[in-house]
Amino acid sequence: MQPKRCSWVNVDHQLLREYHDREWGVPTHDDRTHFEFLILEAAQAGLSWSIVLRKREGYRRAFSEFDPQQVARYSEARIDKLTTGGSTAGHLGTAWAWYLLSPNWNGVLQQAFPASYAAGSYSSTVDPRTPPNQAKVGTLRKVAVLMTDGDYNINYCKGVEAKNSDQSPDINCNSENGKSQAQAGSLCSALKTSKIEVFAVGFQVSAAAKTFLTGCATDASHYYDATTDDALKAAFRDIALKISTLRSAVSACPTSSNAITTTAAP
Repeated sequence: MQPKRCSWVNVDHQLLREYHDREWGVPTHDDRTHFEFLILEAAQAGLSWSIVLRKREGYRRAFSEFDPQQVARYSEARIDKLTTGGSTAGHLGTAWAWYLLSPNWNGVLQQAFPASYAAGSYSSTVDPRTPPNQAKVGTLRKVAVLMTDGDYNINYCKGVEAKNSDQSPDINCNSENGKSQAQAGSLCSALKTSKIEVFAVGFQVSAAAKTFLTGCATDASHYYDATTDDALKAAFRDIALKISTLRSAVSACPTSSNAITTTAAP
């Protein structure tokens, strides 16, 4: 007889099913187990628990079998030896940027910030490449900043990694919306078609990711290729300077254009 399971369990996902049956709701008083779940829960933020379970063994290796005493003694050299796994569901972050800035929200934002919309909606009055000091007084500009440190290579079916994902699939079905990069490409096109200014930042990414992000950005000058921590900081500093003459939409300053900015980090 099949055990009764919570509604969030995808029975086609072995790791999720085993976690539910063997660990979910089971009291533990072991310090190492507590430390393990602190790490896994932190990693889960913005992702799904099924993804974290699939990466669990990688975290176990990286954090010395989840031994907090050993981790506390990690030197900078030991930390520098940690390597990335290369799995990124980048289309999800891009989707959040689009959903937040979509023209479908114009009516809601116009009620919230009437002065910003006094000269008309951003999509009909402002080209994102127009210098801020030349933008029409009172108009609204929207800016999306996308940042990733990996290829767009994971997509989902029924909440877990799909068969047509570029990594190891967790389920024998394909994502209905296609592969991650294809989904992100459609979202980038929607952003730009709606005259939303798009900055893209790649941190230590592959050549393929650079090509994709450059195409996703408003133009080549809106893409930043960062290979070091300092370069990453410089990229965001430069983006901030480029939009620093804009005022936040909540201030609705009548002598300058206004901006609503969202940052998505897949």
